[in-house]
This record gives sequence, structure tokens and C-alpha cells, in this order.
Amino acid sequence: MTGPAPGLGQHTDEVLAERWDAGPVRAADRVARPGVDPARSPLQGLRVLDLGNFLAGPLGPMLLADLGAEVVKVEATTGDQMRPIQRVFASCQRGKRGVALDLKSPDAQPALEALVRWADVVHHNLRRPAARRLGIDEDAIRAISPDVVSCHASSYGPLGERADWPGYDQLFQACAGWEVLGGGEGNDPMWFRFGFMDHLCAMGSTVATLLAVLERDRTGRGQHVTGSLLGAAVLTNGETYLDRSGAAVEVATVDGDQMGTSPGHRLYPLADGWLALAACSPDHLAATCSALGVSGVDGLEASFARAPVRETVEALRAAGVPCERVGLDQGASFLDDPLIRSLGLVTSYPHAEWGALEQVGAFWGLGDLEVSLDRAPPALGQHTVEVLLEAGMDPADIDVLVAGAVAVQAVP
Repeated sequence: MTGPAPGLGQHTDEVLAERWDAGPVRAADRVARPGVDPARSPLQGLRVLDLGNFLAGPLGPMLLADLGAEVVKVEATTGDQMRPIQRVFASCQRGKRGVALDLKSPDAQPALEALVRWADVVHHNLRRPAARRLGIDEDAIRAISPDVVSCHASSYGPLGERADWPGYDQLFQACAGWEVLGGGEGNDPMWFRFGFMDHLCAMGSTVATLLAVLERDRTGRGQHVTGSLLGAAVLTNGETYLDRSGAAVEVATVDGDQMGTSPGHRLYPLADGWLALAACSPDHLAATCSALGVSGVDGLEASFARAPVRETVEALRAAGVPCERVGLDQGASFLDDPLIRSLGLVTSYPHAEWGALEQVGAFWGLGDLEVSLDRAPPALGQHTVEVLLEAGMDPADIDVLVAGAVAVQAVP
């Protein structure tokens, strides 16, 4: 960090005075890595070894798989601890091939070493003492492959007395103030159900990993990078800052009914559902009142209570007011929405155990480049033999691992 956010126009003269002699970079001037077709997907040819569990670890490698990386998920022979919650497990595993290994067994070491040598990136979210016991900590990985990029997604970050503490999403909601502010004025804190710190941690680890890959491609040196749930929580406090006098700037708080922060920015119950209104400017608020036929904001609640959702949304959108029907069933209704499907936000593929599987689709839009959404989440050990052969292991050695239950190969 080099300083606070700039003031309005603070660097205008400085930037305009700089010389920009290099000119634009033409597509023909870009140099692709050998064997990579830059027209297909941005991370084609990048090999990622995912050794994580739960959500904050595996989601980052899944995002890399979406971008075209070849991702191999290695999990215990008993499975990722999230597997029993199938919908959640599947939400962060697509695009990967699956290998099941008992890393607690010394007999698994040759397979682990082969996979690390295969990989450009090793990514996990195990606590460091557990990672050391399994031989997947930074030092152990670097001893096998000195130029590998390694990324650790942790709870509290790599330093301090809590560096090796466990952590879960709700803990960081709490320490960042979400559970207090979400409770509303005068209420007790509330419990948000699931995942947004995990998701931000995973995205942070994805960005850090990509920057480390870029640095390796520039210099040839491997990098160790980190992301954390605590870092994700701090990021969500971006609206909290001090003004020039040193006083904390006040932010809007949720009201005691937990419906919103103002008459124009809140949830409203309608005759047959709910509406989310974001009339955050005076013009939008005036347009809302006009569309509802009321003279001021005091009449909005009663008018909304008599109005049907569909017609109200249409009227407000026609008036240019940001609003949305509140989805009370966001499962099949989301996947079946024609607009959602046309935007590429639904993908489908055959799953080894479940048959036809549909999931939320692309997180990315990449112009002419492709997003890779053609591989379902793997069954436990679905690709064990295939991947170990590709990593250079002898078929007879793989057979020994499978026979001794050190590795699991799913039955086709």
C-alpha cells in the first residue's frame, strides 16, 4: 500500500504530463508460452494441483479451471469433508479431475511427488501443522519442485499467534462487524448462513496465484502466496474510513425491521411477493412515488402492499428505477430462467454418479476467449489412474497403491 485513496483529480496534471511512448500493445506483439493457443482460453496449459477441502480452498482452483487451467483435485481416500453436502461440494469442484490418495501413508509419497512435479501451481487451505504432517507445506513442495507456485488459503494469514488457528466463515463475519450491522438498529446480532467470506478468500487466493504465475513467467522464480478469511473480512470494511479530521465517516445502517437503510433502499412486501428497491437518488425516489401514484415516501409502504409484483417491477423499470423481484426459490427457478441461460450463467454436463447435472455457469466474460465449463465435478477417485499415469508413474506402482487402498480408483 502506498497511500490513501486519491482525492478527486489529485493526480490529473501529473498523469497528463507523463509520456506514453510505448504505444498500444498489438495482438501480434504478444508472446504466448510454447504450446499454448492464446485464442482458446487464458490459462490453457497451466497445471494446478488442488489439495484443499471445504469451500475457501477448492473454489480458487475451480475458478482457475473455468479460465482453462488443467486442475487435479487430490483428496483423502475417504473424500473431501464437504462431499456429504453434495450441492455445496459440487459448487466448487467443476472443471477438475479427481485423484484419491491417503497422504498419511508413506507409500503415497512417490505419487505426491509425481503430482507436484507435474504441477505449475499447488494450492491448499490446510492448516500449516497438518500440511507439514502430510508433506504439502511450502518447504516440502519447494524441495520437490523449486520453481512451483504455491498458494495457501488460511484463516488468519501467515503471521502472528493465530497463524495456525482454524477458522470458519461465520467467525470472520463476526470480527468484521457483519453480524452486528446485519441485525439492524436495536437488535441482537444475526447469523448469516453461509459462505461470503469463504468466497472472497478464494477470489483473493486466485488473484494472488495468477500474479505469482505472471512473476514466475517473467523471472523463472517460483513464488509462495497467501489469501485469508481475515483478509477477506477486512476487504469488506472498505466503506469504513476516517475523514480529514480523523473522525469515522458514518455509514447507513439497517433499520430495526431488517428491511433496509432508507425508504428508497429496502425490501417491501407486495400483494403476492417481495420487491427489492434501490431508488437511491432523489430522481429515482421521485420516479418511484410517481409510478406508485403517491405524493411522497410516506405512502410507499401502503401502496406497495396492495400492488402485484410483476406489474410493479415492470412499471418501475419503465420509469428507470432499479428494482428486482425477491426470489423466494432460487433453485430451479434460477436455472430455468431464459435470461439467465442466455447469459451463459447455467452450464450442464454428465456426472459420473448423478447423471445429467446443471449448475450455475460462468463467473467470467472473456470476449473472444473461451470459458472452460465442460467437466463435471469428479467422483471420488474418478481419474486416479489416468492422472498418475500422466504424471509419469509406472502402471505397476499405481496398481500396488490401489491394491493397498493407498489410492482409490472409482469404478467406471
